[in-house]
Amino acid sequence: MRQRCRPRARKGGRGGRSAVPAVGLAALLALTGSVAAATDPAPTTFFAAGITAGAKPLEITGGADGNLWFTEFTGNHVGRITPSGVVTEFSTTARPVGITNGPDGNVWFTEPTADRVGRIDATGAVTEYSIGITAGSHPVGITAGPDGNVWFTEPDLDHIGRIEPGGIVTEFVSGITSGAQPVGITAGSDGALWFTEANRDGIGRIETTGAVTEFMAGITPGGMPDRITKGLDGNLWFTEFNGDRIGRINPEGRITEYAAGITPGGHEFGLTAGTDGNVWFTEPDNDRIGRIQPSGTVTEFPGHVTPGGHPIGITTGPDGALWFTEPDADRIRRLDLGGPPAAMAAAQSIPVVTVGRTRGVAGRPTTVGATLYDSLPGSDTSSRLASVTWGDGTTGPARIILTAPEHYSIGAAHIYDRPGTYRITITVTDTHNSRRTTGQTDAFITPAPRADGAKRR
Repeated sequence: MRQRCRPRARKGGRGGRSAVPAVGLAALLALTGSVAAATDPAPTTFFAAGITAGAKPLEITGGADGNLWFTEFTGNHVGRITPSGVVTEFSTTARPVGITNGPDGNVWFTEPTADRVGRIDATGAVTEYSIGITAGSHPVGITAGPDGNVWFTEPDLDHIGRIEPGGIVTEFVSGITSGAQPVGITAGSDGALWFTEANRDGIGRIETTGAVTEFMAGITPGGMPDRITKGLDGNLWFTEFNGDRIGRINPEGRITEYAAGITPGGHEFGLTAGTDGNVWFTEPDNDRIGRIQPSGTVTEFPGHVTPGGHPIGITTGPDGALWFTEPDADRIRRLDLGGPPAAMAAAQSIPVVTVGRTRGVAGRPTTVGATLYDSLPGSDTSSRLASVTWGDGTTGPARIILTAPEHYSIGAAHIYDRPGTYRITITVTDTHNSRRTTGQTDAFITPAPRADGAKRR
């Protein structure tokens, strides 16, 4: 029987502390649950070739190079998988956990057991940083910030860390309740970073200046908030590892919990915003993934998840598909969301816009592309107007052309003056049917290189 790493229970009640990150290193789970029948939303494909046996692929992110990157907790690797499923492993020195695509185009990851943050470039070259990270803090969650830096959580010392592209680390502790255990972290639509507080049953918000606000009202005691992501609706969504719930917090701090439709005992873990406008999450101990709509309606999908695989990390890839890890099967799975938007539009006569992830360089044209799925009768491109709100206070037109029956391509370009993360909203107005629909994505804009070729610091 394969040994699995299990979350430690809280010591001493709500105010207790654990010797290691209670939720961050709880990535490999043991229990299995009964599997109910459900219809899968789209075909799934699994990839195992190239993944070392027993490596336990953990968390996963989309890279600027168009590939997926993932951590291998036991294998001491960072893995790269192409959209076609070709895997390459790169060695690290200390059990990587969290992973994110950085604003600088590199992939960044945490090594909690060594109190380090690592960076890996597209060639696989790894650089690890420990200076400025307090010993015993155990960095876990990690995300790209809107300020061009990378931000991470330090659960065991109640810190939030910031690391600049050159490796300079700053830790923030003021305003974070002692014993809160920040774990998951993500950038919000308001220009701040949002993080979970597993041991306090709270959500925190930290501005890029370091100012912290904490929220607890609306979270059921004992829920243990874990991972967090930004939804396409502009809200933050989070899992409750012990609560069998998905939570939502709006930018003002109002929290709503959803439990209906979630099978007890699943220990909800990773989550991501899908291109279909919903949020998708993993249920490791029930061997299934779940989908929650903005309205709170939950659907679970056990099909095509390897029995005993215990899915953990999940992300939306550069190809628009969902990719998730199965640590106890040493597999990566891909779930195609390309079909459902068109089917939804046909069934409900609701136009659906899906927007691709966008990256660019400050001072240079940045392009955004989107697809409109629309089966409403009586309309053509002459009756549809597309516009883009670029997230920096400007709005402009977008081109829209028919590429296939009920499929339209949308495109536009814009020049950002400054680096950062910008929320892009594409709006399509159907003047014939008096309907309007929107789609959103983030634009990750990196600094322009200096004319003399020197690196910016």
